[in-house]
Amino acid sequence: MKQYLAFDIGGTEIKYGILNEQGDILEVELFSSKNTNGNFVLDKIVEIASSKYNEINGLAISAPGFIDAESGYIENGGAYRDFDHFNMKSYLDEKLSIPVTIENDVNCVAYAEKWLGNAREDTDFVCMTIGTGIGGALFLNNQLYRGVSHRAGEFGYMKTSPDKTPNLFSNSLNLKATMAVIRKQFSSVKEIPLSQVTGEAVFQAFDEGDADAIEIISTFYDHIANLIYHIFYIINPAKILIGGGISNRDSFISELKSQLKAYELNEDWLEINTCYFKNHSGMVGATYHHLLKTGNLLNG
Repeated sequence: MKQYLAFDIGGTEIKYGILNEQGDILEVELFSSKNTNGNFVLDKIVEIASSKYNEINGLAISAPGFIDAESGYIENGGAYRDFDHFNMKSYLDEKLSIPVTIENDVNCVAYAEKWLGNAREDTDFVCMTIGTGIGGALFLNNQLYRGVSHRAGEFGYMKTSPDKTPNLFSNSLNLKATMAVIRKQFSSVKEIPLSQVTGEAVFQAFDEGDADAIEIISTFYDHIANLIYHIFYIINPAKILIGGGISNRDSFISELKSQLKAYELNEDWLEINTCYFKNHSGMVGATYHHLLKTGNLLNG
């Protein structure tokens, strides 16, 4: 059975592993991004792929940013400024003699859910990831929709209210409703160094009834509920699947649905759930994209 090397490039760390053509994960490793050092990450990808050359039939990459999956060109690399205006596929094609594919990270999440996850039977669904930013992917009419400039699903750029401030993104969801935001807010109000505040710590304080944490988390949930309301009426999907570290919280979906009651969204119209794949969704989805692009998808 053919095997593939998949990388999921995150802001803090890069996960990689060997998967077979059925999507089974055979091994997983990770390494630090060295503070989103793109050149370091590229060197590691080449080093690891070269060391596994005799084991693999292709290289699949999930990466942040506005990505042309056909050419491999990255217009904007998200947290990786080294990847701005950079063709990662061409670069790796020159370094390696195996097929290489690259796709946006949240699009890979959607691919993973469509292939083997919670959207296998769905033709119209949305994936959303909540972490240091808010990302999204749209699966419409049984196809991934990227948009004409590869920006479809970038929910974090949506404004929470109109404003005329010099900073275009001041009221964007990326600056209002992410794990990074709730950490900064809790750090500020409690006068605790940001380095000592984790998202888990803020939610623990919320669970313990801390008034500041309750206000911060309630506002966070309201922003996400408002986003879902707009997604429903603009795109009208059958299902919204949410990933990112927050999806590991057992009470996350029930707390979010409680906030959604104010928006009067009938659960018969829209299913809201977490993604089936957690930390491995990027690798699984990147592998599925690779199989599609190279014509090696079993029964596909």
